[in-house]
Amino acid sequence: MTDDHDRSADRLDRFLPHPDRVVRHETELPVPAAEALAAMLTFDAYDSPLARVLIGARGLPDRLRRRRGGERSTGDRPGFRIDDLPRHGWLILADRPDVERVYGTITRPWSMRDPGPAAVPSPEAFALFDEPGFAKIATSFRAEPRGPGCCALIVETRVRVTDPVNRRRFLRYWRVVEPFSRLIRLEALRLLRRRLGATAPSPGIEAPLPEVVAAFGRCAGATGRLWRRSELRHVPDHVGWTLRFGDGSTARVYRETVSTAPRGGEPCLLVVEFRLRLLGRYGPAHAAFRAESWCNTPLFAGFPGFRSKLWLTDPDTGAYRGVYEWDGPDQAAAYADTLSRLLNAVSVDGSVRYHVEADVTPRQALADPAILDGAGSDERWWRITSAEPPAG
Repeated sequence: MTDDHDRSADRLDRFLPHPDRVVRHETELPVPAAEALAAMLTFDAYDSPLARVLIGARGLPDRLRRRRGGERSTGDRPGFRIDDLPRHGWLILADRPDVERVYGTITRPWSMRDPGPAAVPSPEAFALFDEPGFAKIATSFRAEPRGPGCCALIVETRVRVTDPVNRRRFLRYWRVVEPFSRLIRLEALRLLRRRLGATAPSPGIEAPLPEVVAAFGRCAGATGRLWRRSELRHVPDHVGWTLRFGDGSTARVYRETVSTAPRGGEPCLLVVEFRLRLLGRYGPAHAAFRAESWCNTPLFAGFPGFRSKLWLTDPDTGAYRGVYEWDGPDQAAAYADTLSRLLNAVSVDGSVRYHVEADVTPRQALADPAILDGAGSDERWWRITSAEPPAG
């Protein structure tokens, strides 16, 4: 197959045109595209203790199968590099030097009795393979120039199961393993960014997982102290209000949380948006999530600078928003970066985003949305354009 001049999406469409699942991550790096791709392909995920544990857990069934078959460990230090994928049964489907490489494999990841990847002799054979009982997996690693000396590194995986019965088995398996698979990728990208000198924010990637866990632990403790001092409460002031945003979407306020602790900085507006993967777009799962989501209060109320939160849901898209008041843009961004790391593990790809706007509060924006017209960002999804209280 010739693919020197095709777009990456076209190549993936050629090999897996109708995927059952797609996982995509992107991050910007301060190096040329060729350097970024080379670093990605030779990066050893086992350099991360977290990734080493997760990869080891995912590979346990295969190790047990080989041990039952009489295979012995070589004793060599394990590693997990993209360049080594062909040793594990993956086929190079397309290769554009310094730009992109696409790998593919055909296997039964949901089965403890999986004999390993099916042998396919060529990219053409991979594209045509349709024997029932298998999952076809294709992953693209590519680097796109984004200006002098910088690029975007993009990793996209597509999965297609070849028959309906095993598709259901795969989806049950995927619900369990996807959050861990996502953590492996995010941890690898975080370490790669650090090695290549990236300092600009990349939501959900920067903070190491142990730091994220520790931050939420401290937050939960601080939230408990706020409750004990009666400095945290849910109020009805804006519950039932409908907010419209600059991208044409609307969302309804279903809860409001306020802290009365002493203030410590200049107020700012923080808007966060995400769509949870397991809830889908509609259905009773959303009603259950909204009912129990007050339990998530310890995940935000104890972070330094929290003042208030409007909890919003968009019934048309299944998206959730948080409209916060925070003491100081730096503290708001620190919280949003940490939250993004958690949300990226459980949300639809690309749905997690946030915006911080200094010198304005949610109450001011609801009372006079025009106050946001002069904001520096060109993005419209976060801009409140109107706020209407419930009828009657």
